[in-house]
Amino acid sequence: MATECTLRFLVGPTACGKSETGIVLAERLGAEIISLDSMAVYRGMDIGTAKPNAEEKARIPHHMIDVADPWQSYSVAKHVRQAEEVAREILARDREVLFVGGTGLYLKRFVEGIFEGPQADRNFREECRERAVCEGVDALHEELRVVDPEAAERLHPNDIMRVIRALEVYHISGRPQSVLQAEDRKIFAEQRREFFGVDKVSYLTCAMNREREDLNERINRRVDKMFAAGLMDEVIALCERSRPHLRPAGQERHRLGPQADKALGYKEILAFLNGEISHDKAIEQTKLHTRQFATKQMTWFRNFPRMRYIEVNSSDDAFTVAQVAADILRGGN
Repeated sequence: MATECTLRFLVGPTACGKSETGIVLAERLGAEIISLDSMAVYRGMDIGTAKPNAEEKARIPHHMIDVADPWQSYSVAKHVRQAEEVAREILARDREVLFVGGTGLYLKRFVEGIFEGPQADRNFREECRERAVCEGVDALHEELRVVDPEAAERLHPNDIMRVIRALEVYHISGRPQSVLQAEDRKIFAEQRREFFGVDKVSYLTCAMNREREDLNERINRRVDKMFAAGLMDEVIALCERSRPHLRPAGQERHRLGPQADKALGYKEILAFLNGEISHDKAIEQTKLHTRQFATKQMTWFRNFPRMRYIEVNSSDDAFTVAQVAADILRGGN
C-alpha cells in the first residue's frame, strides 16, 4: 500500500494573529509547530520577533526557534535541512507537522527545493547591467523571452537581478533556467520522498489575511507593546553579547550580526543607538517598515501556487480562524 505524509502550513503577514491561531490549530490537528520565521531562529531576539512564551510552548512544542546566535549567518538552505529533520522526528512520534510563520522564502524553498544553478559569471552580469542602462530593462527581458519564455512570463522586466540571472544561466549552460529548475524540482521531490520514507509527500497551505486598516492598527499596537515591554533593553543586551564575535572594525558601533541587524525593530533601534535617528523616529520607522513588510509578505503568498486564503475580520478570535484553517488543512473544501 502506498504511503503518504502531509505537511501543513499556516502563514500570513506579521501581526495578523497567526501565532495564536497556530497554537489552537495545532491542538486540533494533533500537531507540533515548526517556525517559519527567519528572525526567530536567533537566540535572545525574543520581544521583537514575538516568540511563544513558556505557557504557549507548554501547550504545543515549538521547533526551529533559538537555533543560532545573532552574530551568526543563517541560510535558508540550513533552515530547510534542519526543518526536514525536525519534521521527520515529529512524524515518527505519530504527530502531525504544522509550519507557522511569515517568511515566504522559507516556505517556497522548503516546498520547492533550492535551485543553485551554475556559478556566477561576473563579467556577463556587468555587461547585462550596462545594457540595462543603455538599452533599457525591456531589451533584456525581450532577450529572455527568446531563450526562456517561461522565465520571461514569470519575471517582470523591472526585476532586473532575476532577469539577468536567468540570462546568465542560459549563457553558461546553454539551457533555459526554467527547464533546469523543473529538472531540479523532480530530483528534489524524489529525494524528499526518500527522506521521509514514503511514496508521496503532500503540502497543504493556507494564509491568513486582514483588511489593510485592521492589520495596520494591529501592527502599530504591537510595536508600541514591544517597545513598552523592553525591546530597547533587549537590543542593547544583544549588542553586548554580539560585540566579541564581530570584526573589530564594527565594534565602535552597536551591531548584532549580518542578518540580525536587518530585523524589524532591531535595525531601527540600532540606528537610534548609533545616533542616526531619534527615539521617537525609531518607533515611527518600525511601524512604517513593518506595515510595508506586511504588504510584501502577502505578495509572496499570493504568488505561491495552491495557497488557500482566510480573510480574518477584526471580530474573529483564534478559535474561529483555527476552525476554518483546520478544515482547509485537513484537505477539505
